[in-house]
Amino acid sequence: MFGSKPALIFPCGEKDPSTKTPLTIKPSLHVNAVFDVLEAHGLRIEKADCEQDERNPRSFEQVFLWMPVSGAYEGIWRKLDVVVTHKDNALDIGMTVHRQGEGLGDMVGRLVGANKLERSLDVSLDDSVEHVQDALNNVLQKDNVNLSVQVYAELCHTRFVSDLEG
Repeated sequence: MFGSKPALIFPCGEKDPSTKTPLTIKPSLHVNAVFDVLEAHGLRIEKADCEQDERNPRSFEQVFLWMPVSGAYEGIWRKLDVVVTHKDNALDIGMTVHRQGEGLGDMVGRLVGANKLERSLDVSLDDSVEHVQDALNNVLQKDNVNLSVQVYAELCHTRFVSDLEG
């Protein structure tokens, strides 16, 4: 996914600032496995960043913004934030789902944080890539069922209220 193009180009040398050296940054096998699963679920990476970890000022965390472009989450999720933190011999994968909404309910949900669903997954770097993919698939499938039931219930409630008013 990231290996085919240079991700960053750094100026090299003080005497000739126009000289550039391409630098390709590839994700680890476990992080790449996470990317593969998210892409298989119809999400596309929109933005990547590296930030100082608020909990530990001496370490950094990778932050990725994913957007649903197809599949089960399109129209249900607005975006997915994925934060990957390396700890000892493990990865801490934090995910925040921002649900899609409309109208006044969406505005209130954003104000009180009710439109967000947070999940985390800790995986050992000793685990196989397949184990990481299975664990992430289980989290995503569980949330897809829960969110689909919730969206269906909201639609039914909206139709019921409009039937009463009409």
